[in-house]
Amino acid sequence: MDSDSNPPLHEAYDMLLSKTRNSNEQSGFDDDDDVLVVEETELPAINVNHLAESDEVRREQCKSEIAKASQEWGFFQIVNHGISNDVFSVLRVEREKIFKQPFEKKSKENKLFNFSTGSYRWGAPTATCIRQLSWSEAFHIPLTDILSSTDSNTFSSTIQEFATQVSILAKTLAHILAEKMGHKSSFFEENCLPSSCYIRLNRYPPCPLASEVHGLMPHTDTAFLTILHQDQVRGLQIVKDGKWIAVKPNPDALVIIIGDLFQAWSNGVYKSLEHRVMTNPKLERFSMAYFFCPSDDTLIESCTEASKYRNFSFGEYRQEVRDDVQKLGYKIGLPKFLILFPRQGERRKRKHMLVMPILRLSPSVPQIVACTQNDQTGSKSVSGRAKGSPQLNRWSRARAVRSGQKLDRSSLRTQPPEPNAPLRQFALPVDPDDAVNLDVADVMAVKSIYIVSDGTGWTAEHCVSAALGQFDYCLVDRGCPVSTHLFSGIDNAEKLVEITKQATKEGALLVYTLADPQLALAAKQACKLWGVPSTDVLGPITEAIASHLGVSPSGLPRGASGLPLSDDYFRRIEAVEFTIKQDDGASPQNLAKADIVLTGVSRTGKTPLSIYLAQKGYRVANVPIVLGVAMPRTLFEVDPKKVFGLTINPLVLQNIRTARTKTMGLSSDGRSIYSEMNYVREELEFGGRLFAQNPLWPVIDVTEKAIEETAAILLRLYHDRKQKCTMSRISKRY
Repeated sequence: MDSDSNPPLHEAYDMLLSKTRNSNEQSGFDDDDDVLVVEETELPAINVNHLAESDEVRREQCKSEIAKASQEWGFFQIVNHGISNDVFSVLRVEREKIFKQPFEKKSKENKLFNFSTGSYRWGAPTATCIRQLSWSEAFHIPLTDILSSTDSNTFSSTIQEFATQVSILAKTLAHILAEKMGHKSSFFEENCLPSSCYIRLNRYPPCPLASEVHGLMPHTDTAFLTILHQDQVRGLQIVKDGKWIAVKPNPDALVIIIGDLFQAWSNGVYKSLEHRVMTNPKLERFSMAYFFCPSDDTLIESCTEASKYRNFSFGEYRQEVRDDVQKLGYKIGLPKFLILFPRQGERRKRKHMLVMPILRLSPSVPQIVACTQNDQTGSKSVSGRAKGSPQLNRWSRARAVRSGQKLDRSSLRTQPPEPNAPLRQFALPVDPDDAVNLDVADVMAVKSIYIVSDGTGWTAEHCVSAALGQFDYCLVDRGCPVSTHLFSGIDNAEKLVEITKQATKEGALLVYTLADPQLALAAKQACKLWGVPSTDVLGPITEAIASHLGVSPSGLPRGASGLPLSDDYFRRIEAVEFTIKQDDGASPQNLAKADIVLTGVSRTGKTPLSIYLAQKGYRVANVPIVLGVAMPRTLFEVDPKKVFGLTINPLVLQNIRTARTKTMGLSSDGRSIYSEMNYVREELEFGGRLFAQNPLWPVIDVTEKAIEETAAILLRLYHDRKQKCTMSRISKRY
């Protein structure tokens, strides 16, 4: 393409590009994404021609495939979509003619090709660093401009044909996705009109810094749906399971992208995935996208109860996106509309996230004076990889990487600064050389949390897990993994020092519950000496209760050797035994003996919820709801305050049952009447009628709820009803 037709990307970003060339630091994408591109992958391909078949089974199967791909991928391809290849061939030629126009003409003429003023866009005017650059140019054309055009030229007539057909296709897909969520409405017909939808013609010029500059920076799409046609030049990449996946082009297919609005509308069932376009040093790349959007005043609200997102208008959402891009250089998007939006660290990239200071619950302690064989205070640098000791491996009961990826230390290492030597020595049992020979490991991209306890460690583990839940928006969705290590039964200072030293090497946070006050003090001193950030979970609470009761704590961890088993322990064991015997409606004659009775269709989590509640001391029975099978008479004779109904989103339930069918070997492809959508929906409706006939039974939607979350809701309702509480609480007498 002629040089005078290219936008002045070099000139506009000369300062940023020069800074990249002259910088001693690596300027690629590693620190911005921290994930690798795996081998090129083809997206799931769905033959939408089956939607027009007379065979209802084939039609429903095709719809289910569309919904499943939207839920599991958020990106998929459709083939045999009904738009002729001739349309795309003509548009490719005409599109090149448009982009070959001189830059001055494209950027200054108000009505080039009868497009609205401001349709031509290029680069990224708000970019403040190289990874915010977008090496591209585009025409952003409202659908009304296309459909109302009276021009008789080849481009106008062909793009009108494309716009008409792709609009019908978008509405069809939207209706299918809504139907699979259990909704049949005219929402999309009424709100997604030609005046709010648009087509974008994209060109990505060859880029001399292809390894350092994006064609289009990582982002999610705002619309309900994007329908994309791309040429055969590679460049599109998506994030899947924490990895960037290069999408293999298929010129005969259309790529369907779930946008933010559909994720919010479906309450997170359908996924809006982050994606980007990479540049090519030699080849230009073309694509064409249709964006299925509502009008600005359209209210976006979840189609299910217990919404994750607050209601918002599309205009409000667009304005927030514009403001973020202008101020920050990138889009935050849906996380800002979460009902519980995490204010700390709201930036999209882990590299640029705000750092929340660690709250130290214990007051600082004075430095303790003691003697060791070495009174030097210098530090010695020792190169090489830090190794965990065999003792540490024996004490560590569990490791969990929340991102689902195994911790690969060798690939995540960077060279750290040497640790500062302690100013004074202390009386903990340390090796003479430890104060000057800390082989501090490299700072890890993966953050570690050490959980230390002189008991089982469950208290600290649950506290850490609850706290990490506040960061799921970045830990899981943004590929920022944290590994947790539990060390239980740590009953002497020697073990404690070994763990603290290893925490120093790995740059870990140390969280501890140590009932023995002397051991807790030793942990505090050791962490201070080696500069390990720490938090005492148990100490401040124990001190507060001791002050409140006016007595001293025992200083013994729960379950310590020699302590008698409590009545509470035997009550919990009895509850577990009872619950196991009552699983899946095994003994309906015993329902009256249960504290809690659960009922719901298969795979709503009745059994795991029952066991979880039993471990808390509640005797639980569960009764399955099966289509066409009468419920046991005793279910309607028990106190209705004990009975709780469980329900779930039909699409989620279908996927769970399909996986279950495969696991049980009942079907190689997971297909059976048990997992067919029609049967799933009928069974849920059957259960819904049962719940309606028994209005005193609370019904809990378990869709995307953890067992702990469902249990908390259930127990709050159970105790409120039992005690006739006016204040929501769970009371327990000791």
